[in-house]
Amino acid sequence: MKYVIRLSAFIPALLVSASLLAQNTVAPASTVATPTQAPAAVATEQVAAPAPTPTDPKFKAFQEKFTEYQKIADQISKLQEDFEKAARAGEQDKVKEIQAKAPALLKEAETAFMATVPLAKEAYNTFDGQNEELNQFMLVYANYLLTVDNYDDAYKMFALFLSKGMHKKNPEVFEMAGVSAFGSNHFAAAEKCFNYAKQTKTPLSRQATAYADSITEYYTKEWARELQLRQRDAQANNLPQVLIRTSVGDMVVELFEKEAPNTVANFITLVEAGYYNGLIFHRVLPGFMAQGGCPKGDGTGGPGYNIPEEYTKDGARYHFRGSLAMARSMDPDSAGSQFYITFLPNQSLDKNYTVFGHVIEGMATLSNIERIDPERPYPGQTPSKIIEMKVLRKQNTDYSKFKKM
Repeated sequence: MKYVIRLSAFIPALLVSASLLAQNTVAPASTVATPTQAPAAVATEQVAAPAPTPTDPKFKAFQEKFTEYQKIADQISKLQEDFEKAARAGEQDKVKEIQAKAPALLKEAETAFMATVPLAKEAYNTFDGQNEELNQFMLVYANYLLTVDNYDDAYKMFALFLSKGMHKKNPEVFEMAGVSAFGSNHFAAAEKCFNYAKQTKTPLSRQATAYADSITEYYTKEWARELQLRQRDAQANNLPQVLIRTSVGDMVVELFEKEAPNTVANFITLVEAGYYNGLIFHRVLPGFMAQGGCPKGDGTGGPGYNIPEEYTKDGARYHFRGSLAMARSMDPDSAGSQFYITFLPNQSLDKNYTVFGHVIEGMATLSNIERIDPERPYPGQTPSKIIEMKVLRKQNTDYSKFKKM
C-alpha cells in the first residue's frame, strides 16, 4: 500500500486521462488584497455565439495540441496500472524502475498540457463557451490552478465561466468558484458562490462548507479589519519591504513593523547579513504554506537564538493569502529564522504564530514552489531555492538591536 500512495503523489490533478474530459462534470477541488467583489455576471444570461466546428482553425489548433497531451496522459495511466500491479505483487525492483520513469514523464505531460492552455483559451473566448469539449478542458485547467494554489488566476477563470453560463450544465462550478474566491481573499464573492450552490441544491464538500461557515463567523469581520490596516499602511507608504528572489520567481513582501517590530527587526537583520541566500523551501504543503529559512534544510536549524512571540499582542495581524509569519516549535518564544508564507487564509494559525508581513508582488510565485512534504518525500523532487533576499526599503533605525531570548 505504501508504494501506491507514493506513486499517487507523482500525479498532479492536471494529469487526467482523456475520459475525464468526456464527462459532464469535473469534481470540485479538495483544497483554499483587494476589496471583495463577487464574480461579475453570476446571474447573467448566456449570450448566443456560433459553436466551433472541427474545421475552425482555432478549434482545430486546440484539438491537435490536446491530442499530443492525451497520448502522454495515456502513458501515465498505463504506468500507474503497472505500478499498482508491481506493488501488489511485491516486485520492488519493478516499483523502483517505474518510480524512476515517472518524474520525467509527468514533466513532459505538464509541458504538453500547459502548451494547450493558450489555444484552449483563445478558442473558448472566441466561441463564448458554446463547445462542451472546450468547457471541460477549461474546467480541468481551472481545477488544476486550485490544486497548485493559484487561487487568484482560478478566481478569474471561474468568474469567466459564470459569466458565460457554464453553471447551468455544471452547477459544481459554484463550489469551485467559491473555493477560488475564498483562497484569493474575495470573501464576499465566495459567500455569494456558496449561497448559489445551496440555492441550486448542489452539495458542498466538507471543506467548502467549512469555508462558507468561516466567512460568516469570522472572515467578514476580520477581513474588514485587515483592509483598514492595509489602507492605513498604504497611506503611510513607509513600511519595510524585502525582495525574495527564488529559483522559481520573485516576490516582494511588506513587513508589519507596527504590529511585530521585534520580529521585523530580526528578519531584516538576517536578510542584510545574507543569511537566507541559498537556503531552500524545505516544507511546502499544498493548500497550506511554503516554509523556508532553515540553514540545515530539514527544519531543525536556526540562527543560534530565539525571539519572543508577538502574536498575543493587541492588534496582531492574521493569516490571509500571502501572509508572512514565523515558524516555531511548541515553545511560543522559539522562533528564530524559519518563516512561512500561507497559500490561503487559515484561521487556525491566527493568535498562534506571529504574522509580520505579506506578499505585495509576485503572488503567482507561490504556485511555482516545489511541493515538499518531509514526511512523504518522493524521487525526482528538487526543492525550490532562495537565491537572494534584499531589503528594498526600511526605516532609519538600527534593526540589529532586537530582543533575543
